[in-house]
Formats: sequence, C-alpha cells, structure tokens
Amino acid sequence: MQALMFYQISLMTECLITYFTAIRLITTMYALMCYLMAFLSECLMTYCAIIRAITTVYALMCYKMAILTECLITYCTAIRAITTMYALMFFQSALCTECLIT
Repeated sequence: MQALMFYQISLMTECLITYFTAIRLITTMYALMCYLMAFLSECLMTYCAIIRAITTVYALMCYKMAILTECLITYCTAIRAITTMYALMFFQSALCTECLIT
C-alpha cells in the first residue's frame, strides 16, 4: 500500500508540474502571439507608408519632368524671341539708315 501511495504521490507531483508547465507554455504562447500581431501591424504600416512614399516620389518625378519640359520650352522660346529681336533690330537699323539717306 505504501508503494502504491508513493506512485500516486509521484503521479500527482508529475501532474502538478505538467499543469504549471502548461500554464507557463500558454502564457509564453500568448506573449509570442502578441509580439507577432505587433510585428504584422508594423509590417502593414511600413507597407502602407512605402506605398505612400513611392506615390509621392512618382508625383515629384512627374513635377520635375514637367518643370524640365517647361524649362526646355522656355529656352527654345527665348532663342526664337532673341532671333526675332535681332531681325527686328536689323530691320529698324535698315529703316533708320533709309530715313537718314532720304
């Protein structure tokens, strides 16, 4: 009977240790799941922020291309305006010379 009591006490001790280990395991698993959820939330926020950053960079590149195109158009227009101004100055000089001769 004492041998059976010893085995029963051993079994109860083993059950108690297993119970405490299971509680610690469930607590640890819950903590790890919380960390996983925090990590996934951070990944999602980073993903959304990167999408917004890429969209902003794309918009800025479009604006830069528009500015460069505008600068090129202005440059070409300025060259044409200077050419026209030189032609008009030539005609004005010719007219003044004609008037002076007349």
